[in-house]
Amino acid sequence: MSLHPFSKDLKEVSTNDIEKQLQELRSKYLKARNPEIQKQLNFFIIDLQEELKMRWYEEQKQIAKDSGKDLDNLINIEPKKSQIKIR
Repeated sequence: MSLHPFSKDLKEVSTNDIEKQLQELRSKYLKARNPEIQKQLNFFIIDLQEELKMRWYEEQKQIAKDSGKDLDNLINIEPKKSQIKIR
């Protein structure tokens, strides 16, 4: 989800490139004196930060799944056949 209409699709950009862009935009934000420019830069910064958060979340989810520590199969919510009552 992009906050800025001129943001490109970040799914195709490497994590390393996103981190570099984020560092560059933060530097430009601090140098900018015009509040409108800062506002526009902030939209791009938020987009990049959110993409990094989503990538980290997906990575952690995959690590948990691979290590068997995910919660998907922890709770069985299917009732036993003996517990099903038909009236």
